[in-house]
Amino acid sequence: MTDEVVECSNCGEKIPEEKPGDPLEKRKPCPKCGALNRSIPAGAVSFLGVASIVANAVIERHWTRLLETSKALIELEHFAPAVIVAHTACEVIVQRAASKAFQERKIADLEREFDAVCRWQSLLEKEHCKLFKKLTGDEKLTEQKFWKKQPTYKSSVERRNKVVHAGKDATKDEAEETLQICESFISYIEKTHGLE
Repeated sequence: MTDEVVECSNCGEKIPEEKPGDPLEKRKPCPKCGALNRSIPAGAVSFLGVASIVANAVIERHWTRLLETSKALIELEHFAPAVIVAHTACEVIVQRAASKAFQERKIADLEREFDAVCRWQSLLEKEHCKLFKKLTGDEKLTEQKFWKKQPTYKSSVERRNKVVHAGKDATKDEAEETLQICESFISYIEKTHGLE
């Protein structure tokens, strides 16, 4: 066990009443900014069983580490896991951008309720994408090259779903293509939503 204090990943406020790994439904909004996202202290990483690739890091920008992990998996010729990890990075940054928007609109208390009913992280569902765009004010997301031009973000998410839910394998070319699409997606979200 660790006695390290959990911090709000948005403002850095210490949240001593929480433990690393507490599920979202047990969290209370940060007393300073109202966010529900947390940073995991470096010492808690081994306690949580997180891969050793991030063992010495205070995880703040999860998506960056996940993209690095996806690249490493491709180098190790683990192509299907590389696809999964690359899309996990996209899901993490979408969640972070949404959380930031909830806070900026001063409706952080609604975040938990939205998360309970809306699994919008991939943005593949039209209504989820529409909600994300309205919440964040990002009307140009679906006009981006990664969204419109083949191969698209959507085709890459569908590949990820086949790997995860149908046990499909992925080739090196497919994994590299997914990584490239996910990097473009993440770069856009970082710049557009001030997460750089």
